[in-house]
Amino acid sequence: MESLKPYAYEPLPKEESSFRATPPPFEALSYVWGDPTIRAPVFCDGRMLKVTINLRDALKQLRQRDNPRFLWVDAICIDQEGNLEEKSYQVNNMRKIYSNATGVIVWLGLDDNGLAKTAADAMEGIARSICDAKSRSVSDLWEIDHLKILAMGSVSWKELSCNTPETWNSLFWYFDRPWFTRVWVYQEVTSGPKVLFLCGEVELDWDIIGLIAEYITVNRSLFDTYCFWKSNIWCAVTYRDRRLLSDSCLDLLNSARGLKATKLMDKVYSLLGMPNFSVRNLGLKADYKKSDAEVYQDMGDVALTSMQNLDLLAYVQHDQEISQDYPSWIPRWDQAKIRHPIQRELRFQGAHNASQGLNFTCLRNSTDTILEVSGIQFDIIRMETSIDSEAWFNKDRQRLNPHPVHEFWHEQNNSFYPTGERSIDVYPEVLTTGFGKQADFSAYVLQLMKSSQHLVRDHTSIHKYISLYKQGKSGNWESWASVARVTTWGHSFFITTKGYMGLGSQAIKADDMVVILAGGEVPFILRRDGEFFQLVGECYVYGIMNGEAVHNLAKRETFRIR
Repeated sequence: MESLKPYAYEPLPKEESSFRATPPPFEALSYVWGDPTIRAPVFCDGRMLKVTINLRDALKQLRQRDNPRFLWVDAICIDQEGNLEEKSYQVNNMRKIYSNATGVIVWLGLDDNGLAKTAADAMEGIARSICDAKSRSVSDLWEIDHLKILAMGSVSWKELSCNTPETWNSLFWYFDRPWFTRVWVYQEVTSGPKVLFLCGEVELDWDIIGLIAEYITVNRSLFDTYCFWKSNIWCAVTYRDRRLLSDSCLDLLNSARGLKATKLMDKVYSLLGMPNFSVRNLGLKADYKKSDAEVYQDMGDVALTSMQNLDLLAYVQHDQEISQDYPSWIPRWDQAKIRHPIQRELRFQGAHNASQGLNFTCLRNSTDTILEVSGIQFDIIRMETSIDSEAWFNKDRQRLNPHPVHEFWHEQNNSFYPTGERSIDVYPEVLTTGFGKQADFSAYVLQLMKSSQHLVRDHTSIHKYISLYKQGKSGNWESWASVARVTTWGHSFFITTKGYMGLGSQAIKADDMVVILAGGEVPFILRRDGEFFQLVGECYVYGIMNGEAVHNLAKRETFRIR
C-alpha cells in the first residue's frame, strides 16, 4: 500500500454543469472526524487517501462484500484544504446534498464495550411503552415534530421493565458520544430523508432516539439520579425538535452556541442551509478565504439589514470582561451560552417594545467596525450585584445566611419604586423578568425565614410579616425559586441612580448607561470608551419595557458603538 501514489484532488469544472434525469442513489454519512493528526490509508480511484481513524472505522463497517455501496462523505468528496473556493461552493450546497440522499447514516463510532446493544434494546422497549400509553405507534413517530408532548405523562420510569442501573448507564454512554456535540450534524439530520444511527453493528431509528432523549429530560428525577446533565442528551433534544426550524436565524445560532466546530467560522457556515436562513434568502455564502472575525461581522451586518431591527444585539453575551478581539456589538457564536437572552424569554409573555415610538435607524460603514444607532440615555447604574443562581435559588441549598433575597426584602419593605409601587413588589418581578407570581415570592421569603433560625430571631416589625404570611400562604415557594433559578442564570441585579431595578449581563459595572435604542425590543447597557461606546448587553428594567422611557424623554442622540 505504501507504494501507491497518494490521491490528488482535481478541481471541479467551474463553467460546466451537467444534469441527470435519474441521479444515482447514494447515502450521506454523518460522523465526527476525530483527531485529524492520526490517519489511516484507504483506497480511492486506485490511489491512497489518508482519512481519520473514525472515518476508516465507519467505511469498514458500511462496506458490503458483494454489492457496491454509494456514499457521500465530506472528507473524501470535498477538497478540504487544497481548494478553498471549491470547498466554499460545496459547503453552500451541503443541505441539498443531504436532502437528495436516499438516507442519512449517522456513525457514532465503534461499540468497544458492548453497551450499544443494551442501550438500543432499552430505547426500543421504552419507546413502545410510551407509545402504548398514548395509543400511538412507534412507526408514527416521524410524523411528530415535538416529541416532548408524547413523552410527558406517559409512563413512570420506575415502572419500566428495563429500570436498572445497567440500562440507564448504557443510555448515558450512548448520549455522551462526541457526535452529539458537533454543530455540522445539526443540518445533516434535519435535511429530510430517513436517518439511521449506527454504533458498531447496532442500528437504531433517529425518531426513537429523539423520543427517549425527551423522555429522560422531562423525568427530572431520572435525569438527576443518573446525572444525564453531564452527558450530551440536550443536543439530541435540540436536533430532533423540528419546531426550532421555524425560529429566526439568530435563535438557531444561539441554540447551537454550545456545539463544537474545528473552525470558528463554521458555527455560522454549518447552519446556512437550514430553513431558518434559507427562507429569508439572506445572501450569506460560505467563503473560507475570510477570517473568523470577518464572517461574524458579515453575519451581523446581514442580520441588521434583513431584519431592520436590533434583535442581533440581544444575543451579545460578554463574560466578566468585554473582549477587544471583536466589536462589542457582534455576538460570539463560538462561545458557549452563559445566560438565556432576556428578549427571547420575554416573547413568551407577549409583545414588549422598549423603543416604542422610535423608528429603527442604523448606520454601518463597510470600511470599519463601528455601529451607529440612535436612541436615548435613560439612566446610570448606581450599584450591581452578581447573582449566583444555584446558591440563591436551588431549593436544595436554601441555607445561605444571610440570604440576599431576604436581606433585600427586609431593607426595602417600606420603600417605594419610581412608578409608585412598593419596591418589594417590584423586586420579584425583576428577578423573574415578570414570570413569577407575587404569592409564590411571599411563600419563598417565608421559606427562607423558616429555614434559618437566625433570620426568625431578627424580626422586629411584626405587621409586615403578618402581611407576608397572608400573601404567601397560598403560594408555591418551589415554583418561584425554580423560575428565578432560570431567569437569573448568568445575570447581575442592578439599581440605577433614579432607583430603577433591573437584570443585566454579569459584565455590567457601576456608571454604565441604561439606554433605549431605536429598533430594540429591550433596553441595553452601554459603556463609554473614549469617543465611542461598548455594548455591555441587553437588560430588563421594570417600568420601561413598553416605551415608557421614550414617552417621558424627548432627547434623542446617536451612539457610536465599537
